[in-house]
Amino acid sequence: MATAGRGQTIWPSSLPVDRPGLRRVLEMAEKGHVSHVLVWRLDRLCRNLGDLQTLASDFLARGIQLHSVTENLDLSSATGRMFYNILGSFAQFYREQLAENVRLGMSQAVRQGRWINRPKTGYDLGNDGVLMPNADAPIVRTIFRLRAEGLSYREIEDRTGVKYSTVSAILKSRIYLGEVLLSGQWFAGLHEPLVTEDQFQAAHRGHVAGRRRSRQVLAGRVRCGLCGRLAAVEYSPAGLALFRCRHRGEGCAMPRRAARGLERAAVLGFGLLGHDESSREAVRRHLAEARGPVAERRAAHLGGVDGRTVRAVESKRRKLLDL
Repeated sequence: MATAGRGQTIWPSSLPVDRPGLRRVLEMAEKGHVSHVLVWRLDRLCRNLGDLQTLASDFLARGIQLHSVTENLDLSSATGRMFYNILGSFAQFYREQLAENVRLGMSQAVRQGRWINRPKTGYDLGNDGVLMPNADAPIVRTIFRLRAEGLSYREIEDRTGVKYSTVSAILKSRIYLGEVLLSGQWFAGLHEPLVTEDQFQAAHRGHVAGRRRSRQVLAGRVRCGLCGRLAAVEYSPAGLALFRCRHRGEGCAMPRRAARGLERAAVLGFGLLGHDESSREAVRRHLAEARGPVAERRAAHLGGVDGRTVRAVESKRRKLLDL
């Protein structure tokens, strides 16, 4: 807001002083260089009734007379001020009705399948509001393919030259499925999709927000042998994939393990399980012991529910987790 000497407030911050012409007028009035303000029509000065009333009061207090070429304004009388407020009400009504018509037109265009914003990467906007694939369309398809193969955003950026933020925006947008957006809702569009539904889902399969996607086969399946926490995948400066306990350094001393070694051990272990019944029984026994304390705690929490019920609940829980 503009202020005068001694900290006195002159122009409220609610006034549309971001308009260059009006801002210059207010600055000149603040310096005492204005005695008359002439406008072609009142709604050219402002289309907000509250701001018009504030301007009229401040102009009157400073001895500034407001004139309109096409309207007879006389703010010195009650009738003139009433007429001024009526004109201000019509100006505000016109502005709000215009905005409402624009919103309705945009909504109708989107529901017809047309795009109303700036075109996204891979598309150009036609005169009829229909998106058309451009020279960047193959890059968009490549981004979805690389993501489906398990590459991270940073790796996709290195391969395609598309910025990390743009890669993220492309993968999250359903515009490439042939849809258009309005107020957070997607509608069927008229433009040609760049990827299929299967390709779009493949690019998002296995991705959890906040967790880095990895190409490692055992990612999300390795747990620490000491504390039981899920191990995360990290990479050494040489690019070697390692599994690291999430609790390491915070009470767990389990060292990092090479992903390649764990994969070989997993293949060897599955091979032994396929031919050794005693090994399979040992695994079942270990899993039962690992679930035992959990079942006991849940039984205590449920007030002494019998073991059969707890095991049934555990079975359902495991099925849900598998799904």
